[in-house]
Amino acid sequence: MSLDHHTLVSAYAGLAREWALEPDFLTLGKSLAAGVPLAAYGMREDLARLIAAPETPWELEGEAVPEVATGGTLFANALSMAAGRAALEEVLTEEAFGRTSALGGRVADGIEAAIHEVGLTWSVVRLYAHSCYVYAPEPPRNAIEYRAADIPELRALMRVYMANRGVWESGWWLGPTVSVAHTAEDVDLYVEVFRELLAEIA
Repeated sequence: MSLDHHTLVSAYAGLAREWALEPDFLTLGKSLAAGVPLAAYGMREDLARLIAAPETPWELEGEAVPEVATGGTLFANALSMAAGRAALEEVLTEEAFGRTSALGGRVADGIEAAIHEVGLTWSVVRLYAHSCYVYAPEPPRNAIEYRAADIPELRALMRVYMANRGVWESGWWLGPTVSVAHTAEDVDLYVEVFRELLAEIA
C-alpha cells in the first residue's frame, strides 16, 4: 500500500498515523514546509535497500558512483530545511489539526445543509479538514463511480462563480479543504457563497 502527501492535510502526521496504517511507501510534499519547496519520503526497509548505496561503487562515464542518484534541484538547501522545521514544530501541530478538523466538519455541515435546502440529491464526503460534494445521492466508492457521477461543466461553472465572489478552490476535483490558516469566518464565507450559488442553479 502507498499513501501520498494528500493525506497530510487531513490529520496530524497524515492518515497513516491517524488510522494506524503501516504503508509500504509514504511521500510527503507541498505543505511540509508551508509553501517552500520541500518533500520527504519513507519506505519499508526491504524497499529502502533497493536504493541504498551499493557495497561496491560502479562506474559511470569513468567515474566511481557509490550511490543511487536520489537528488533534486533543491535538495537539502538551508531555506527549505529551516522552513520545514518551523512548519512541523510551530505550525502543523496536533492542536492546529484539531482546529482544522472541527472547521472541516463545520464546512461539511454547511454545504450539506445548503444542498438539502434546494432539494438537490447530492452527497457530501467528510474527511477531517477536507470535504467534497458529489453530484450523486451516495458517495462514490472508487474513481469509476466518481467519474460517472461528475458533471465537469457544472463543476467548472461553480468554481468560476465562487472565485468571482472571493472564494478560490485549490482544485476543482478536491472540494473545500480547511488549512491551519483558515478561520471560522472563512468557512462561513465559503458556505454562504456556496448557498447563493445553489439558489441560482437549482
